[in-house]
Amino acid sequence: LGKEAIGEGMNEYLAIACQLIHERYVLGSESFWKSYMDVLPEVADVNPTFTWPDEDLAFLNGSPVIAATKSLQMKLQREYDALLGGDNGLIAKYPDKFPSEHFTYDNWVWAFTMLFSRAIRLRSLQQGETLALVPYADLINHSPFSQAYIDARQEGDWLFKTGEEEVVLFADRGYRRMEQIYISYGQKSNAELLLLYGFAVEKNPFNSVDVTVSINPLTAS
Repeated sequence: LGKEAIGEGMNEYLAIACQLIHERYVLGSESFWKSYMDVLPEVADVNPTFTWPDEDLAFLNGSPVIAATKSLQMKLQREYDALLGGDNGLIAKYPDKFPSEHFTYDNWVWAFTMLFSRAIRLRSLQQGETLALVPYADLINHSPFSQAYIDARQEGDWLFKTGEEEVVLFADRGYRRMEQIYISYGQKSNAELLLLYGFAVEKNPFNSVDVTVSINPLTAS
């Protein structure tokens, strides 16, 4: 999309969200990443709570997930309006690169659904820590008990490095052939998992519930 449009001041999530929309909806069949774009799911297939309508959120009345969901929804709308909308937004400034028919709010929500549920933070040796979408690696399911992890490393053995980097899944134990391997998405409660990933875990050792207590202040006698 060009450095003039995706500037240094834009954070990783916003930049990758714009790139996702550009690759899937603007370039379409001409995208270098078409094969990857074709296997990315729709919002309804992931179904995180920040994409739920109010009538569905009503089923969670009393849960702190509702407040977190509303906060994230407002944040996404606010960032979309600030970055893409208005006279100074990217749609108005660069209509050839950010056509309004493709850079819609619905597609914005789709892009962030992909990012929140599939992006991996890698410790790149060349660029430091970086956010990335890694084909195939983003298909690995979550288990709170897994200690396997995904990271970047230089190709080659310890003496003869190629200078290129590769993404590696480091297993936490020996696996049988065709046995499913899991990674942990982090020490997340079911509320966090439902908010960002659209699922909850039955046996979650990191599950928690926020309790808000109102206490009357003591008054001096």
